[in-house]
Amino acid sequence: MERQKLADSLRLAMIEFFAGDPKRIHHLLKVSSFATAIGKAEGLDEHDLFILESVGYCHDIGIRVAEKKLGHSNGKLQEELGPPEAERLLTELGFDRTDIERICLLIANHHTYDADIEGADFRILLEADACVNMFEQENVDDAERMAMLRKVFRTETGKHIFTTMFGL
Repeated sequence: MERQKLADSLRLAMIEFFAGDPKRIHHLLKVSSFATAIGKAEGLDEHDLFILESVGYCHDIGIRVAEKKLGHSNGKLQEELGPPEAERLLTELGFDRTDIERICLLIANHHTYDADIEGADFRILLEADACVNMFEQENVDDAERMAMLRKVFRTETGKHIFTTMFGL
């Protein structure tokens, strides 16, 4: 199956996965959109853009799993419980094994800002998720946003989007 059809099928599958939870559905759509926009502006190739779009859709898949198993979720639980669930879904949808492994690696580290993961896709996923999280969280002041900017952002496009969005 062509890559865009796979990404499209994943988007719909993740909307169904989070049925009844519009906040999380909006989150995954926004993260994927920001990740793709940053990746395009940073000159990533078609394959890396496909990985970014896809991981943007399923990066928080571990939330639902953690809530069902433990009654709560946090970043570490998402990183731990997300990859097996993502692997199952991505396999069902027909993703290539190599792509599944990369997406699962990114999910397993998407709250670990200092992880030593090679590739622009990792950093861009962190930046896209941070853009959305800083918008969705209430009572975040400019000092906290500046700390996030220094801690997470490395790409010029990500920095520009973040500072423009929040008027920093």
